[in-house]
Amino acid sequence: AEAFGSLFAAPPTIEVFERRGDWLSWGELPDPSAGAELWFAVVRGTLAETDSAAAQEMHDAIAAGGQAAAQEAGDIAHVVFTGLADPGEFLAIDVWESDAAIEATYGDPAFGAAFASLFSEAPTIQVFRSTDWYQW
Repeated sequence: AEAFGSLFAAPPTIEVFERRGDWLSWGELPDPSAGAELWFAVVRGTLAETDSAAAQEMHDAIAAGGQAAAQEAGDIAHVVFTGLADPGEFLAIDVWESDAAIEATYGDPAFGAAFASLFSEAPTIQVFRSTDWYQW
């Protein structure tokens, strides 16, 4: 813990999420040891719908509507999680082959309008590039 702690200016916050295989997803999170350069779009927010089944239905409809265009643009995986302690917390990881179409996809007005309706307020979207750091 001491050695790991030296990497950070402050201790990291640990949050636990449950993978939701019952929600519409595609692809898989990649094996980090494969070494492929990939881009990860991490979407976090609070679901607008408090009923889990209704939230899933809403997400699945939005994801289904954008799946073909996202995959065509290079989105090879969309993996969904909800908070273990608070199922209203949403986390999705989209894995992209390159960063060429990420901004255009999430910035598309039609996608943005549908996507925004899933959340009680604007979600955060962060994009990360894979590294050659040691991974397991």
